[in-house]
Amino acid sequence: MAFRPRDKNTEVRACYKYILFLANFLFFISGGVLAGLGAWLLYEKKKVIDDVFDFLFDPAVLFCCAGCLVFVLSFFGCCGALRENQCFIKLYKWVMILLLVLEVLFGILVFIFFYAPSVRKNMPWLDPSELLKNGIGRYRDDPDLMNAIDNMQKELQCCGASNDDNGYLDWNDNIYFNCNSTSKSPENCAVPYSCCKLKDGELINVLCGGGTLSAAMSDVERWRKINTKGCLKAFGNWLEQNALLIGGACFGVIIPQIIGIVLSTRLNDQIARQKEKWHRLR
Repeated sequence: MAFRPRDKNTEVRACYKYILFLANFLFFISGGVLAGLGAWLLYEKKKVIDDVFDFLFDPAVLFCCAGCLVFVLSFFGCCGALRENQCFIKLYKWVMILLLVLEVLFGILVFIFFYAPSVRKNMPWLDPSELLKNGIGRYRDDPDLMNAIDNMQKELQCCGASNDDNGYLDWNDNIYFNCNSTSKSPENCAVPYSCCKLKDGELINVLCGGGTLSAAMSDVERWRKINTKGCLKAFGNWLEQNALLIGGACFGVIIPQIIGIVLSTRLNDQIARQKEKWHRLR
């Protein structure tokens, strides 16, 4: 069969086609690596997903799910651009639009929760405190959950889940830390070591939070030993202190998505015009 050169008058512009293809090809490889890493970690740990906490607080699960999403979505972007397949391109575009809308909605909900308390009171489902307190109750049951909570408390310098200055009291919801006179737990009336205030160079003492849930300890002594502020309150403070950095990161995520949506829309329109041209020439 004789080689037929590409029509120089084609409506499909190579720049739109190959930029979309190359970008998605890179994401395709990255998504596959991420999904493979997550799957391998889940296999090694023999992880069983029982509820939302196993999903949200296990890096392996998040790697696997995020990798699969990127892998599948970029596959449609690659094949749609390379093969000029309108079905794949439309699917890619609308999923990207859906993800963008969800990201914007999530940002709006976070803003409402931390900066519009009057609105928040009428939207109790918006408060993640109960969800996080459920995780505190299961702190010793799952090593991944325990590490996630410890890392959160150390990074945000907080203790407990609540959106107030007495978040440390949330640890009364855990049977090991609960300040109960009948408890025989060695951690009775304590909080995890990740709540403790450490000086530079000071070694970690896993019992540093001992007695901090007891009413016998004064507020001043407790404040010297541990971070008393709840992690939701600390996260709100972190958002205020890093507003510019967070805004830049959001733009860094959203702008490539918008570019992908624009490129896929233009490419789809060009393919449609080319098909109409072919029909006219028949």
